[in-house]
Amino acid sequence: MILGGILVGNLLHSTVSSLDKAVALQIRNISIAVILMKAGLGLDVQKLKASSAGILRLSIIPQALEASAIAVLSYLIFDMSWAFGYAMGFMIAAVSPAVLIPCLSELIREGYGLGSGIPSILMAANSLDNVIAIACNFNLVFGVLLNIGLGGSGDSLIFGDNNTVYYTSIGPIIVFGGIIAGLILGKFYSLLVKLNDWIKGIITALVSYGLVFVASYLSISGLGYLGVVISSTLAAAKWGKDSTAKVARVITLIWNVFQYALFGLVGTTFYFPQLAGDTVGKCCAIIVAGSLVRIAAAYYSVSWCKLTNKEKGFVGIAWLPKATIQAALGGVLLAKAQSDDNYKQYKDDGLIILTGSVFSILLTAPIGSILLTLFGPRLLQKSANEFETSKEAFAPLRESEASAQSIPITREKRMSEEYIEHKKYYYMSSEDLVRSDIDSMMRNSV
Repeated sequence: MILGGILVGNLLHSTVSSLDKAVALQIRNISIAVILMKAGLGLDVQKLKASSAGILRLSIIPQALEASAIAVLSYLIFDMSWAFGYAMGFMIAAVSPAVLIPCLSELIREGYGLGSGIPSILMAANSLDNVIAIACNFNLVFGVLLNIGLGGSGDSLIFGDNNTVYYTSIGPIIVFGGIIAGLILGKFYSLLVKLNDWIKGIITALVSYGLVFVASYLSISGLGYLGVVISSTLAAAKWGKDSTAKVARVITLIWNVFQYALFGLVGTTFYFPQLAGDTVGKCCAIIVAGSLVRIAAAYYSVSWCKLTNKEKGFVGIAWLPKATIQAALGGVLLAKAQSDDNYKQYKDDGLIILTGSVFSILLTAPIGSILLTLFGPRLLQKSANEFETSKEAFAPLRESEASAQSIPITREKRMSEEYIEHKKYYYMSSEDLVRSDIDSMMRNSV
């Protein structure tokens, strides 16, 4: 879809460039709201508590180091400001659940990695990684330092404004306002617990989009991002896994519609005559360097866990692919520079960031899915008795471990097939949170 958008954008550039920028803006707003909802619904509080230290390390350390590496290289190669460099870094650093979770689900069905609990840790860490990249790091750079949001028109420290009080207060406003908005909406969502899951999904989607839209209009888009994530997480905790999975399917249907518009929109903004001759090559070099840093950092992040070197290597590979976040946020700065003359001097930086976003998808999404599929069975141990090991590895995911342990062994053996089906349903539900499966991602990239 991205390549299709690029083709249309270059062959029909005069037609595409006349498209209403307001429509493109709302497509991005809706897409970001949906992505944030899926990230929030995918956060399992119990899993976070069970392996909080390891999940936090795996979510924060690789992302921070990759973003820093990209920022430094962008500064050295493109003479880009530190703010824009980190904006590019944190955006590219987000791992795509659309590639990772379908691959993990297939490995789980084949019995790989269950004894070590790697799939469970990776799924939880991936959701948190996306939350950090979108709601905190990336938005703080764009929302606080640049204050452009996704449609706001305020000035900023970089764009020039002397309102010191505003800029010293906007950060706390975004953080605390987002928390308060998330808590209020989370309480509201808890009142919907008895409603039909389809109705809950539609209401949640509309309210989340409304929050992102209002925050974007007020140039405090970070407040909306954080509020959507927190409220979705609280809703999932209140509704329970079964209901949350069904609501997630509704959100997935919305995403399946808008992902085509989003990926195509990203492609149409990628106009080759605007690129310097060596921009693509330099961006690809930065992406490769950042990816190597991330893989090494991911390996280091799980060095405290009781994993084999092969399993640590698999974690590093799993932290490679990019896609959805980059498509949603990659063209934000360029779109702002193209639509507002006050920011046109930042068009070159926006184009570089978009180029990095597009090629991070084209390079890492197909390669990442192929590596996970090929090396998963080679690097992860296959459980000799899938039911017994999976019962231990996924104990935090069960409603009542105590009651399960009270079942006689002979009965457990008779129920093993039923339990495995339940486990498959859980991960099928997780996959539904990011229902752009491997085939879909390959279409996006090709």
